[in-house]
Amino acid sequence: MGTNYDVVIVGGGVVGSSIAYFLSANPDFDGSIAVIERDPYYTASSSSLSTSAIRQQFGTAPNIAMSKFSIDFLRQVKTRLAIGDELADIGLHEPGYLVLATPERADAQRAKNRVQRGMGVDAELIEQVDLARRFPWLNTDDLALGSLGLGSEGWFDGPGLMQAFRRKARTQGVNYLAATVTGLTMASPGKVGEVVLDNGERLAAGTVINAAGPWSAGIARMAGAELPVVPSKRCVFVFETPARIENCPFVFDTSGFWLRPEGQLFLCGIPPVREN
Repeated sequence: MGTNYDVVIVGGGVVGSSIAYFLSANPDFDGSIAVIERDPYYTASSSSLSTSAIRQQFGTAPNIAMSKFSIDFLRQVKTRLAIGDELADIGLHEPGYLVLATPERADAQRAKNRVQRGMGVDAELIEQVDLARRFPWLNTDDLALGSLGLGSEGWFDGPGLMQAFRRKARTQGVNYLAATVTGLTMASPGKVGEVVLDNGERLAAGTVINAAGPWSAGIARMAGAELPVVPSKRCVFVFETPARIENCPFVFDTSGFWLRPEGQLFLCGIPPVREN
């Protein structure tokens, strides 16, 4: 059985669903869109398991520009992704990011701050003495400074955002299909003509968008392309503390360790060693 779509998006997580939303909302586009998602309940998807944070403190202008666009959009989500009178609430919190730097990384952090300031990011460099005074619960013995974002940084309900994109896209005519892509048929070199699904269906496509996240390399390989993308294990832990920590930002340590509040509890994580 064959079906024609102008655009087929492989992957219905937050990236694929946001593409579907923005494309279907574009008044200059009047084509048909299908989103293929192999995990329709999103039980193991990266979007469902994400800790869902946003920051402006990057070291390159393109990353900062994308984050500035993103925070502006997240502030408008309630109405932009509303369906009728039902608003889309993603629980956006903006207490900022506190990025820590050891003496060895202090110069690099200062260089990033100059780029950020040039892009209009309100990030304050705090030397060790002031860092200990402003955050008395923080061990600053091995730190040289911290960079505190004074706005437009924080966290939100990532699964809620993904579902809001999905619901809105569907009201705009996007078709979601629960299936696994098993192959791509090439119409010409570099041009995908059909998307083959595990149920035997073949979707003719004008354009195919690979939004499969950690699994995107496998999709690209079906088209004869190599993407340097591999799944990377991450662990998130929940803990509580009797200590009272007021106005805690998202804390990001140079070791890769991070933590943030989640209600009365805290979330934290650290990248595993490469051997694991």
